[in-house]
Amino acid sequence: MSRTRSAFSIVEMLVMMGISILIIGVLYMMWDSSRRQEKNVSRHMDVQRGLRGSMILIQKDLREMLEVVELEREPTASLKSLLIKVPGPTTGETNSVIYGFEKAAGTSTSILRRNGRILFQDSLTDFQIYPFTLEERPREVREVSEYDRIHLFKVKLTFLPGKDEFQRVAEQ
Repeated sequence: MSRTRSAFSIVEMLVMMGISILIIGVLYMMWDSSRRQEKNVSRHMDVQRGLRGSMILIQKDLREMLEVVELEREPTASLKSLLIKVPGPTTGETNSVIYGFEKAAGTSTSILRRNGRILFQDSLTDFQIYPFTLEERPREVREVSEYDRIHLFKVKLTFLPGKDEFQRVAEQ
C-alpha cells in the first residue's frame, strides 16, 4: 500500500526555518551596509558642499578686496587673522571683513571664521594663505609695509574626514 504525505515533518520545518532565517539575516546585512554607505556618502557631500561654499565666499572677498589692513600668519603660512576692506553694498562705502583661523589645541579640529561667524569647521585641518606681488617679478609679500603691493593670493585649504569616519570604515 502506498501512502501519500500531506504534511511536513518537524525536521523539515526546522531546516526550512533555519534557511529562511539565514536568508533574512543576509538580506538585513546587505540593507544595513548600504544604509551606512549612503550615510557616509551624504556626510562627505555635506563636507564638500560646505567647503565649496566657504571657498566661493573667500574668493569673492579676495577678488573685491580694496586694501589689506592686517595679515597675521603662522610660520607655516597658516592664517591666524586677515582683515581686509571690501566694497560695501552702496557706492563709496567700504566694509571690513575679518577672517580668523583657529586650531583647537590637542585636536585636529580647526575653525574658520568670517566676521566672527563660523564659515567652516568640520574636518578642516589647515588654511594657508600666501600674498603675492607681480611688481618686478612674482614674489611672496612678507612685510607689512608691502601690503599695498599685493596683487594676488594663493589659498590652500586642507581637510580630512573626521577620525570617527576613518574608524567606521576600518570597522567595516
